Amino acid sequence: MNSLFHKKSIQKLLLILKNKKSKDFLIKSSFKNLNKYEKKIESLVKFDKKIVDNYKKNLINILDKRLLYIPFGIKDIFNVKQFTNEKGSVIYKNFNPGNNARVVDRLLASGAIPFGKTVTSEFAVHELNKTKNPYDFTKTPGTSSSGSAASVACGYYPFSLGTQTAGSIIRPASYCNIWGFKPSFGLIPRTGVLKTTDSLDSIGFFCSNGENIKYLLDIMRVSGRNYPFIYKNIDSKINMLNKSKKIYKIAFVKTHTWNYAENYVKLAIENFLNKIDNNSKFLVKEIKLPNIYDEIHYNHEAIYTKSLSYYFKNEFKNREKLLSKNISNMIEKGNKINKNQFIRSHHFQNKIISTSNKIFNNYDAVISISTSESAPLREKIPLDDPSLMWTFLHMPSMNAPIFRCPKNMPFGIQFTAKKFNDYQLLRVLKELFNEKIIYANPYDNI
Repeated sequence: MNSLFHKKSIQKLLLILKNKKSKDFLIKSSFKNLNKYEKKIESLVKFDKKIVDNYKKNLINILDKRLLYIPFGIKDIFNVKQFTNEKGSVIYKNFNPGNNARVVDRLLASGAIPFGKTVTSEFAVHELNKTKNPYDFTKTPGTSSSGSAASVACGYYPFSLGTQTAGSIIRPASYCNIWGFKPSFGLIPRTGVLKTTDSLDSIGFFCSNGENIKYLLDIMRVSGRNYPFIYKNIDSKINMLNKSKKIYKIAFVKTHTWNYAENYVKLAIENFLNKIDNNSKFLVKEIKLPNIYDEIHYNHEAIYTKSLSYYFKNEFKNREKLLSKNISNMIEKGNKINKNQFIRSHHFQNKIISTSNKIFNNYDAVISISTSESAPLREKIPLDDPSLMWTFLHMPSMNAPIFRCPKNMPFGIQFTAKKFNDYQLLRVLKELFNEKIIYANPYDNI
């Protein structure tokens, strides 16, 4: 599975394309890998070669060529004009939205080609779907964004769109040996994407080569004075980041989920921390979070389930025919949460985001586990990990695919940062590449 898209960054692929007469070079590579893996992996909901050809024909007048002829996958909760948006539900079988999600429009305007819609769980919640883990078909690939993760892992394209309301980018990325990036909450627009939880839903992406992360973020995110909050917290500070930095301060945070992690995960993380701490460019310090952080999971569930009970109340009326037991149970939980409890959980979220900004203000990056284990069996409930916490705190999160368990299954390490410190986090990643501590191609990390 060590494909061309793993070995080469998008910018290098564009240079290759520039010197080739045929612009179908990358699409042919995508078809080759799809034909090799898809019947077994089942990561795509919709794929139509005619649709791909139609998008190629429209590239003649593209002015922004940053992704020209680059194929990508789209989680099946994003609106795309020429594809259906089924949201993992029988209710929306063959539903066509007739418009594009805003982030999809941004990618199309840069010349990217939508290759297909990827399998998601029912309404992007927790129900396991048909997609297989490319490394072991008996193991889970993750749930909500599993199709996007598995298809990138198999080399269908260099990146795919995903979403995270709890851990639906970081977890599949860890299980499938690819890079996963969830920016700060709100940095990539959510217009035209299925809504489940207003204060948690985040747009992100998967990619096979780590050098693509900053390049893709620059294209997808909102920017400029028309977005004053983003401008104040990110754009106005970017020039300051261009100054050279001698030492990067890294916080190591176990969180209460460390207690659930397998021993091989703990050992891998500790060895990695020792490795970077021995490098003069990095200074690692372990910090312990206040006990109040242990309450995040409870408040996340209150907000999440109550929101689901609101957004899917009509579907719930006919739940025996239309909904799985899993999402029905979550909606029933949400129905039991009263207005005051819902408001208290939001107040808690706002308060602890402010607290986190102060705690992590002096650190360039925060390291924690991505997942507490490599991919478990499909029927097993995964062990808790801190991804949900960082989502709740609106912090940027990234899975770096660098480890293997004793049975040679992949798992990653998670890098996060203070809210809106996305580019500082990516500077740390660039320095790790420069120092050859981590490699952009996951297969070079073995």
